[in-house]
Amino acid sequence: MSDAAAIGKVAETRKTRAFVSYSRKDSAAADHIASGLRDLGFDAALDKTDIAPGEPWKERIGALIAAADGVAFVLSPASAASEICGWELGEALRLNKRVVPFVVHRVPDADAPGAIARLNYVFGDAPERFEAALKALADALSTDIGWIREHTRFAELARRWDDGGRGGARALRGADLDAAERWLAGRPEGAPPPTDLQRDFVAASRRAATTRLRAWIAGSLAVAAIAVGLSIFAYLQRNEAVRQAGIAVAATTEAVRQRDAADVARKEAVAQRNEAIRQRDRADRDLTAAIGTAQDTVGKLAIAFRGAAGMRVSVLEALLTGAEGLLERLAALNDATPALGMGRANALAMVAQTLARAGSKKAPETAKVALTLASKAVVEAPSDPDARHARGFAEEVEAEVDPGLSDDARLAFADRAAEDYRACASSSAPIGPQCLADEVNALGWKGNYLAGRGRFQEASVVYGAAAEVAREGTAGTADPKVKATMEREAAEIGLQNAVALQKLGRLDDALKSYGEAIAYFEGQGSAQVDNDVRIALGNAYNGAAATMLAKAGGQRLDRATATPILALLFKARDMILPIVRNDPGNLYWARNLVIVDSNVAAIDERIGDVADARRFDAEAAAISRNIKAAGG
Repeated sequence: MSDAAAIGKVAETRKTRAFVSYSRKDSAAADHIASGLRDLGFDAALDKTDIAPGEPWKERIGALIAAADGVAFVLSPASAASEICGWELGEALRLNKRVVPFVVHRVPDADAPGAIARLNYVFGDAPERFEAALKALADALSTDIGWIREHTRFAELARRWDDGGRGGARALRGADLDAAERWLAGRPEGAPPPTDLQRDFVAASRRAATTRLRAWIAGSLAVAAIAVGLSIFAYLQRNEAVRQAGIAVAATTEAVRQRDAADVARKEAVAQRNEAIRQRDRADRDLTAAIGTAQDTVGKLAIAFRGAAGMRVSVLEALLTGAEGLLERLAALNDATPALGMGRANALAMVAQTLARAGSKKAPETAKVALTLASKAVVEAPSDPDARHARGFAEEVEAEVDPGLSDDARLAFADRAAEDYRACASSSAPIGPQCLADEVNALGWKGNYLAGRGRFQEASVVYGAAAEVAREGTAGTADPKVKATMEREAAEIGLQNAVALQKLGRLDDALKSYGEAIAYFEGQGSAQVDNDVRIALGNAYNGAAATMLAKAGGQRLDRATATPILALLFKARDMILPIVRNDPGNLYWARNLVIVDSNVAAIDERIGDVADARRFDAEAAAISRNIKAAGG
């Protein structure tokens, strides 16, 4: 069992840990507080009961504080003046522990330690209030305890990782890494923030996971190369079989001419011919299967690269161009069939899309090859729904990645893609539901393109058509996976339409659409780890905030109006910031964060929070400079 799993299992069942920091002059009160906390179900530690004789006291107290979920600081004139209590308080704050001051004797504000002067005190200095104060202390230490226990758990794992030289052996993996990222993003309001060491630990774990993904991708490319080798071997077998068939046919002809004299030889030659034909047919089947395997592998590689963080464009181009070359060499080994053509078209369209999203200039050329192959497959098999789907996908990618297209040409490709998807969806083939979902995608892309050109009224009409197709797909199937796909498509289209409605000044309609999108994406269990869901939620929060601000109108903005708007923007920031930290090279994510930070700064300035406005302006400017330096 890994360190993370073992510590996590203990954390699920253990009591909440509290460390009681006090001055020796307040020993009786500290004992009373610790005993009361234990009666309330806590594991309460005191330095005089939890340190063995002869044990280095400072190291042991530091370990007790590190293992605690929260610290009860017994506040009195004695503890306020104590150097040791000051050290304990500083250690708790350094580790970002929740600290709750419990007053046993009143201290003038000027004499209280500065680090706790800003915290809410619990007053237990009167006997009649002690039990109520103890309950308030327990409630304060237990607030958001699930998140707090994870704070303690990940602090321990991060310390072990740091002590071990920050190597990959102690990095988080799999479900533990996903849980840590959800924990970072899900900090409750008022909870102590994660430490820099914890953030470094999670970010390094994600980088290590990305490195492992790249190694897997390299292995997959090796599998594709092996498939090519098998294909070439199959091709050589086929050529030999064809040569043997020719020899056998010639022998048969000679045997027929001499059958009166060599009837036995004729029968043997016929048998040889049949065996040669059988071998040739098997070689053809082996070659076709190998080509299909290679095409499928290249498509999966393209998708895997699309989600790989930190991949340089030059490396991506080299790997995917190599994969494309494999397909081209395979195609030369065999006469093309519609099935092989559409398979290669699909794989190349995925490659083109991945290259385009990474900023590669090689994408348009690859997209054109994919469209040519898919169009040829439709001509050869006009009633095949797979061929129509392959052409629709290639048309959609062409519209997306070719910068040389005019607006009209680009929109025409999107329309043709939607038509091909509709024709495919109308069939009874198994691919039908996928075609319907892709029709929604094609219409959504068209709406986005129109919106990007400022044609918001046209965009809203197209979004409405896309939403209707999504509703049609949801109502027309009992398959839960298809329903889930269509519901997500509808939510994404609704989010896009909300932007168009906002631009058209239909603010109430826009807020309704934003609210529906937020309700859907917040209900997804993957919202903490799925980057697409995080970006969608971030954009929905940010768009709703912008719409509320537009409804407020004018230059003046009071704090009461600004508060719910800022709350939405900080929710947007909580969604986007973690994935930008994990992969600073992703310019799309970084641009989203710039928009949110700029909006926060603008509102802060309007309500007079000048310092906050400058801070968020500076953060947005720094990210913008990084984007510009990266060529974005």
